[in-house]
Amino acid sequence: EHADLTVACSEEDAQRMSELYGARDEQLVVIPNGYDETRVRPPAGEERARARAALGIAEREYVGLFLGSDTLFNREGLARLTDRTFPALAGAGFRLLVVGGVTRVLGSRREPWLIAHGETDRVAPFLHAADAGLNPVTTGGGSNVKLPTYLGAGLAAVTTPFGLRGYAALRPWAILSEPEYLAEALRERPQGWRARGLECPPAIEDYAWSRLGERLGARFEAQLAGARSTPEPGARGVAGPTGADAESPRAREAGGVRS
Repeated sequence: EHADLTVACSEEDAQRMSELYGARDEQLVVIPNGYDETRVRPPAGEERARARAALGIAEREYVGLFLGSDTLFNREGLARLTDRTFPALAGAGFRLLVVGGVTRVLGSRREPWLIAHGETDRVAPFLHAADAGLNPVTTGGGSNVKLPTYLGAGLAAVTTPFGLRGYAALRPWAILSEPEYLAEALRERPQGWRARGLECPPAIEDYAWSRLGERLGARFEAQLAGARSTPEPGARGVAGPTGADAESPRAREAGGVRS
């Protein structure tokens, strides 16, 4: 009610702010969750080979990576992978690599296709070792930061339609699959933009923290400029903004990225 600006990570969340609290468009800006491009990037030189060797991954094995903190929706997504998807792919050269706090629920599981690593600040080696990033979630709020992280590292990204929320502009670079068909989607061994020899697409680069920060910084500057040009209560002879400058419209996203 008293904020000059509220930042939401998706159009869906911004809409809820309007529905629940009556927030006006000029009080809202959408800045999506993104990835740290200084730490998340495709492997260079021998980085991929070293990362896979460190985890005991054979050259022809196809690795699906699931990054996840220990939350209910990640636990549910991991259960889909370990109970249905990868047992269906067992013996066909597929491995599941799970990294993060969600590995706590795995306990003493030791399937030959499963590799688990707990919480870490160094996710790059695991991204470098993988072929596809998996986002099998069907519940939760906000958006799943793992999706732009996978794509920023050059991986194929296999996600449920629910997991794409907040990232409409990434739709052409993601492989959508309902949970019960994840095994079939992986069986095709999809390749990311790096494996296809492409440069990072602009739609993915737009989710880099530096670009998102520039957009938010520009909005802050515009907000402050508007505040400076608004007359103090009781002030005389000071013209406030008029016409098109009277409001700072919410940065509506065309496909979730571009203003």
